[in-house]
Amino acid sequence: MRRTEKNAIHYSAYRSRIQLNEALEAARRGEHVGSALLAGAEALRSTASSVPESKAAGQYTNMASIVEILARLLNWRNAIRDAEMDADRYRRSAKFAAKEFKRKLDSQTGVEMFVSASSRVNDISNPDEISALVSTLSCMPLPLPLFDRSGPRTPRRPPAPLEGKTDRIAVAFSSFELDGKPFLDPQRVQSGVIHDLTIKTNLSRWPPAAEKLTFIPLSIEPSESYEFPIFEFERPQTNAPFELTKTARVVVKLRTSVFARPLEFIYGARFLPEKEEFTVSVQGQYRLKVRSDDPARHS
Repeated sequence: MRRTEKNAIHYSAYRSRIQLNEALEAARRGEHVGSALLAGAEALRSTASSVPESKAAGQYTNMASIVEILARLLNWRNAIRDAEMDADRYRRSAKFAAKEFKRKLDSQTGVEMFVSASSRVNDISNPDEISALVSTLSCMPLPLPLFDRSGPRTPRRPPAPLEGKTDRIAVAFSSFELDGKPFLDPQRVQSGVIHDLTIKTNLSRWPPAAEKLTFIPLSIEPSESYEFPIFEFERPQTNAPFELTKTARVVVKLRTSVFARPLEFIYGARFLPEKEEFTVSVQGQYRLKVRSDDPARHS
């Protein structure tokens, strides 16, 4: 088995995500971490530059951009706390950056979770609302890019471990079912009808301090058009790896045009309570596309 070398992309991806999660956790605790977030964003960009031809590069670059916007919001919160003059300039700057970032995303595909996050920035009017955005970024899934094969192939000693921090990543390989059948891509559902949505996930590990695992749907669709469930799992009594299954209700309230794009929902995950810097990487099926049109009406 190939060892993770220091110049390998997997190692870089893990390290940059861990660095970012540490800064996000500190931000959730209300600490002054603007510079730490910017350093985390720079680490993400460094990982992206290592795989410029990979689809993962765009995801890491976009995450870096939204983290930099978050840093401006935290500067706003800190400026209010320190009674600075014109503290609101930081919030105006964050909103302007979010607007430019969202415009940049218009030319990309598969970026719904970043569009959703940037839209939330414009809705923030109180510093207390920043923590919700921090939580959203903490559970955003990022792909694991391949090794960089352009560098030297000579054997190298494996790097020193990051004091066990690489063990603070759990992989949740998930799949979904609708009314007992595999969730298609896209999945056609009848609007206004309640369905059963089932999540099945294989979880690699469970942190000692965590009591629950939560899967949260993210979407840029109008909130009045759907009800997608939040899935919560209690700590299992068995040993890892854990096989988790839960069923909840889902309903798409409005009918879409047969010519419209499918509705899209992305499930991210996090452990509760968030006492440790522990990341859940959701793999497999986590992006759900739904059509609620009626083809018969257009035949």
